[in-house]
Amino acid sequence: MLEPLSSESPARHPAIIDQRVMETILHGIYVQEDERLLQRLLSGRLPPSAVFSDEQNARVSRFLVSALAQATPLQQVAFRLSSPQSPGQETTQGVLYCTEPFLYFTLQQFPESRPQVATANPRGQLPNRTGLGGRRLLFQLPADSDRIAENSGPTTLIINYVHIHQWLASRGGGDGATSNRLSSPSPTPAADKSAREDKDQTPAVRPTSLLKELIVRKDLEIESLKEEIRALRQALEGQRREVDRLKRLQDQTR
Repeated sequence: MLEPLSSESPARHPAIIDQRVMETILHGIYVQEDERLLQRLLSGRLPPSAVFSDEQNARVSRFLVSALAQATPLQQVAFRLSSPQSPGQETTQGVLYCTEPFLYFTLQQFPESRPQVATANPRGQLPNRTGLGGRRLLFQLPADSDRIAENSGPTTLIINYVHIHQWLASRGGGDGATSNRLSSPSPTPAADKSAREDKDQTPAVRPTSLLKELIVRKDLEIESLKEEIRALRQALEGQRREVDRLKRLQDQTR
């Protein structure tokens, strides 16, 4: 549905985006867990989760393309998907708008994929009900994602949809680009042979992509460690203040 724009700057609406481009964008959006150090040591780092399933992709992309074509510069498009099995609980919700050549995608709610663990909260904050606490959006495509998308906060992606259109055109119209994710099923023997031939012809492409993916994962781990260190420092500072308060009370009673 259309709703008032949350950004201070007006959007470039109405925006005309090819549905293949929108499908490719939705297929490239993932959520990455930012686990605590102890959790990573015990269970390893979890792979990113696709925000939209293949079934949802076709339906949502049609809706978003149509809504963006009708939106005004002071409107944004909101979407909400609820699981029939768990109405009101398993919900994917977000908003997006365009300022050509960029599409701003913000995820506001996502199903919680892990059990909630009770943890000490020295600042007395309420539990996160969006399913996005300790999570970060990622954009992954078999292309130079650094040129295509970047993060603006943990739950917002700025995606260059013009570059995606050009990338699809360079691949012969984008056949298969929007129907398979990066982690596709095992290929057939013919497809496997073709993949080996492509690898032999361009030996530097896959190592470069793998290196970039490793760098992104390491950056996420570093950010997670920084957050953990900040939380520990705040907890220690709170304990010091409490010790000082108790000392003052003890001195006053003497």
